[in-house]
Amino acid sequence: MTTQLADTLRLVEQLNLPFPWETNAQGQIIMTPVNFGHSRYVGHLIRRIAAIAPQWESGSELGVITSDGVKAPDVYLASAAYVSRHEGGLAMLQKPRKSA
Repeated sequence: MTTQLADTLRLVEQLNLPFPWETNAQGQIIMTPVNFGHSRYVGHLIRRIAAIAPQWESGSELGVITSDGVKAPDVYLASAAYVSRHEGGLAMLQKPRKSA
């Protein structure tokens, strides 16, 4: 993680923003308003995923640090072990590995 990205994450954590945010590759904060229809659809997806894979953690807008900044996917699915390694953090320190 770059120093600039680490500084941005510390700043955002202090702001305690009540809405989704991402950063671009330059570390600038990008905030995108979410409309009701999109939010409702994401909630529907999370409920369906939870029903299909109850042993996994599902949710939304989890920060993932990438080479292009911090991204917040609409929906995530993660194992309990993966969640416990990242719990309490502002963002995941690495993107999940793709499974075969």
